[in-house]
Amino acid sequence: MHPDRKRWDEKYASKPPGSPPTAPPWLVECLDLIESFLGGPARALDIACGDGRAALELARRGWQVDAFDVSTEGLRRARRFAERTGVRLNLFQADALRYPLPQARYQLVTVFNFLDRRHLPEEIHAALATPGFLVYETYTLDAVRTPGFQISNTDYLLHPNELLHLYAGPFRVIRFRDQGLEGRPAQSLLAFKGDAGSNSG
Repeated sequence: MHPDRKRWDEKYASKPPGSPPTAPPWLVECLDLIESFLGGPARALDIACGDGRAALELARRGWQVDAFDVSTEGLRRARRFAERTGVRLNLFQADALRYPLPQARYQLVTVFNFLDRRHLPEEIHAALATPGFLVYETYTLDAVRTPGFQISNTDYLLHPNELLHLYAGPFRVIRFRDQGLEGRPAQSLLAFKGDAGSNSG
């Protein structure tokens, strides 16, 4: 079994059934601008979706959502939450470090609490149609000093302004902040893929 799958399966299996997870505030904050530009919901990909926090919100708002994760238990929870809330998700199991993203298919890609520096920036850019948007948020190195934070491998945590530098090359950055995610230090990014003359509003 993939080591990450085992770790995340144990995490999700230990959670009570509960209610569907709350949508990431950064996603909610960005969606009005994105939908206004596109003229409404379109097709989205949620990478490393976990139990569906972002994917469920997108589907609720009318997006066609593909979402994948390495964790069997995370996907099981996401599927159950989708059924409970009456939305449709196309969920499948894949390792974000190895799965080749389809090209030019999505108007929106979302990534929350996952980091891959080597391949993901180019993969996401290729997966987006033109125009297309990226909504990204994940933790920084400062998070390790937060009580209860469970990620011990600092390779998966951002350095100062790193998310901005990773995506400013292939994308036009619309919003960036380094303020925190649910009480823990994180960086948040909204970026745009479009022609040079495009206007993101």
